Amino acid sequence: SDSKITRAQLDRVVLLSKNTITPLQLESHAGAEEQARASDSKVEKDRKIEGLLEILQGRNFLAYPRAIDALKNLAPEKAVGILAKWLEGDNAQMRVTAAAGLGNLGDESAIGPLSSALGWNDLRTREAAASSLARIGGERAIAVLFQSYFTGNPWIQQAVALAVASHGDEQTQKSLANLITGGQAASTAV
Repeated sequence: SDSKITRAQLDRVVLLSKNTITPLQLESHAGAEEQARASDSKVEKDRKIEGLLEILQGRNFLAYPRAIDALKNLAPEKAVGILAKWLEGDNAQMRVTAAAGLGNLGDESAIGPLSSALGWNDLRTREAAASSLARIGGERAIAVLFQSYFTGNPWIQQAVALAVASHGDEQTQKSLANLITGGQAASTAV
């Protein structure tokens, strides 16, 4: 009858349980097979994520962009967390890679870490952070860029202007041009 669990299904549950998979809730024959497939795909996804995280912990900088892109597709929240952590580190190349990676992710949760990175003394980090904010776009990211422009720091102003000119949409470019030529009175353009 349909309500009985077959030996193959039971063996599958035991095998999965031995591999530290949560035990399957066997509701029906069809449900058990579907749950087993879903569990297999989750295990495979977790293995891929772990492999990508290992690559990102290594020193092969050339592998980072591909690993970040793959992680973006599998687990974007993990990618943002790792890259935000790198953005705080002492290695300038890692900060630039992290800032660029956060821009490639396009996730608004990266705005805070990128905003902080605009204050680094390293030109490349500032430029990468500003470019990433411009690529992420949206009201919050553009507001951060414009607020940063008004710090009065010419290095930050240069990074923001370059980023908006290179990656900002037409409206953002016009707004920044108004801010530059008109001073703070034009800041309401955002």
